[in-house]
Amino acid sequence: MSVSVRLISGSIANGALLAANILIQTISVPIMLGWWSAQQFGLWVLLQTLYSLSVVFDLGHQNYLGYEFQRLGTRDAVRRDFASSIPVGFHAELSRLGA
Repeated sequence: MSVSVRLISGSIANGALLAANILIQTISVPIMLGWWSAQQFGLWVLLQTLYSLSVVFDLGHQNYLGYEFQRLGTRDAVRRDFASSIPVGFHAELSRLGA
């Protein structure tokens, strides 16, 4: 598959995902506000946002480590970087679990 075909199909898939998310939010927000008060809905949105932020930070950390492992190249350097990343991953998972 050529690069241009992959780029176009990836762009179409990303656009479809964005459109589906917009449609789901447009439908679900009025339904949720019909069952919950504005305060309960606001709390739900806050919890969803905090969870999403923890996922973004964790994925960013994982991507950083992946690029660092490729840059370092040697097993000893990769082991040292990996060992130093364990506490960060542990705290990210604890924060995601709400502990």
